[in-house]
Amino acid sequence: MIGSQLLLDFQYGELGRVDEEFAWDPSIFHANDGVAWYLQAPDEHAPVGLPEAFNLLGAHTDFFGHWLCEYLPKYASAVLSGVLPRMPVLIDAHMPATHRQSLELLFPEQGPIIEIESFRSVLVQRLWVAPDLSYYPLYDAGRGRFKWDAISVSPERIAPVMEQLRQRAVARLGPGTTPATSVFLARKPCRHRRLVNDADIQAEARRHGFAVVFPEDLGFGEQVGLMQRATEIVALEGSAMFLIQFAGPGAKACILSHPMTEAQSDFHEIFRALGIEMTVLTGPIANLNAQAPHDSDYSIDAGRFSAFLRGWQNGERDR
Repeated sequence: MIGSQLLLDFQYGELGRVDEEFAWDPSIFHANDGVAWYLQAPDEHAPVGLPEAFNLLGAHTDFFGHWLCEYLPKYASAVLSGVLPRMPVLIDAHMPATHRQSLELLFPEQGPIIEIESFRSVLVQRLWVAPDLSYYPLYDAGRGRFKWDAISVSPERIAPVMEQLRQRAVARLGPGTTPATSVFLARKPCRHRRLVNDADIQAEARRHGFAVVFPEDLGFGEQVGLMQRATEIVALEGSAMFLIQFAGPGAKACILSHPMTEAQSDFHEIFRALGIEMTVLTGPIANLNAQAPHDSDYSIDAGRFSAFLRGWQNGERDR
C-alpha cells in the first residue's frame, strides 16, 4: 500500500482473464471496478520501522507450491539482476519453516530475514519489490472463465532462474556422496487431490525399490538433497512437484494425476529446459470437486502402475 493506493502486480491483459475474488484477502472488505474498501487492522504496537527492505509478504506465502513458483523465483530474479543491495527481507511469520530455510540456504548473503506477524503494520521508507514471473491471482471466483493458460509461465523466462536456484543449492549442499536413489514423493491424505488408493500405490513403489517420503516431514535442505541424489522420481500431483527442479540433468520424473492435466504442461517445459524427463500417468476421478475440479480425488490402477515402472526403470521408450 502506498498512500491510499493498493498495488496489484499484473501487466497487459492478465487481470481481465481471471475473475479475481479480491475479498479473499482478509484486508479487503469489497472490491469492484478498480476500487477497493480496505480494512486497516488496529495495531496494538507501533509499526515496524525500517529504512529499506525487500517485500516477500503476500497472500500465498503459506503454500509451498506458491512459494517455490512465485515468491522464491521473483526474489531470485531480483538478486540475479545485480542491482539489489544487501537489505532485510520481509516474510510472513506464519509460513512453514521450510520457506524461511529456502532463503537461508540459497541466499545467505542477502541480509537479515524479518518475520512479520499477521496484521502487523510495517513502515518502510524505501520498499523494494520485484514482479512475479507469471500472473498468480489471489483467488479465482469460480465463474467458469478460468483457463490454465492465463497463469502459464514462459519456460524461457523462468527456466534460467530455476537453473540458478539449482546451482546455488549444489554450491551450498555440495554434489553429495550417497548413491543415487529412486524416490516416491508421497502426499498426506488430509490434502486435496487425494489419491484414494495411496497405500496400494506406495506398496508397489516400494516393491520397485523406491523410498517413500513425505517432503513436509523434512527440512528444506534435506528435501533438496534428496532430489539432487535422485535419478527416478515419482510424485503425486501437487506442490511437491516443484522440488523436482532441484534434480540433476538426466533425472526422470513420473507424475501421478487425474485426467485434468493442463497444469502439467508448465512443469513439462520447465523440466525439459533443465534436462529432466517428465511423464504423466493418469487415473480416473474418484470424488469430483464440482467447485474446483482440479482438486478432485482420483485413483491409479496399481497393476498399470507396476507395469509402467517396470518399463520405465528399464529404459523402455514405447510407453
